[in-house]
Amino acid sequence: IFVVDASGSMALNRMNAAKGAAVSLLTEAYQSRDQISLIPFQGEMADVLLPPTKSITMARKRLEQMPCGGGSPLAHALTTAMLTGINAQKSGDVGKVVVV
Repeated sequence: IFVVDASGSMALNRMNAAKGAAVSLLTEAYQSRDQISLIPFQGEMADVLLPPTKSITMARKRLEQMPCGGGSPLAHALTTAMLTGINAQKSGDVGKVVVV
């Protein structure tokens, strides 16, 4: 589960660097056949932009389209990540959940 700071403090240069790092981690996850999920946080809350999937193509598209701006609701993002991980484990498709 990739929790990404998409708040206003992530200026364009930093956001591009963060997206590049996320794509690198996504590629590594894909190679090991792991499922990935994206949860950006900005403004007032965090949203699951990409539910757990093995599709690196879909993850890249969602990451590229990710909006930026607003505050940094980190607590809400971590809670959303935890609930996403718990739901993925309950489905039986996921053994371990790692939040990055």
